[in-house]
Order: sequence, then structure tokens, then C-alpha cells
Amino acid sequence: MTLSKAIRKLEKVGVVLRAPSASDSRAMVVRLTAQGRRIAQKAVIAVKRADDVFFGALSARELASYKALMVVLIAGK
Repeated sequence: MTLSKAIRKLEKVGVVLRAPSASDSRAMVVRLTAQGRRIAQKAVIAVKRADDVFFGALSARELASYKALMVVLIAGK
């Protein structure tokens, strides 16, 4: 699925709004609706809880090592 198709679907269910950009006639600005903000807030809470469970088995030192390794992998070095 392309990004534009995903945005159209989100717009159709009422979680985002699209509007032409004021500064670039080729671009569209995508914003969350009130419903979209409520869903996003719930998602952030759910992800935080899942992270707490998943990473809860690691010590502070192990978690720091994990984070450092992720930075290296993401950077591709």
C-alpha cells in the first residue's frame, strides 16, 4: 500500500484531514482530527506498556547496551 492510499483510508474513517499546503502548491498537509488524536494517545500508552513488559526483564545496564546497539544498527555503521 502506498502512503497516499493509507492517508486516504485514514481520511475516510475520520482520523486525519488533508488540506493544500499554504507554502507549496504541490504539497498537502495532513493533520490528525480530534478522533485521530484520541486514538494516537491510546496507542502511545499501549506501546509504552508493551515496552515496559518487553524490556522489563533487562537490567538498566543491559537496556543501555541494547539502545547503543540499536543506534549503531540504525546508523548502518
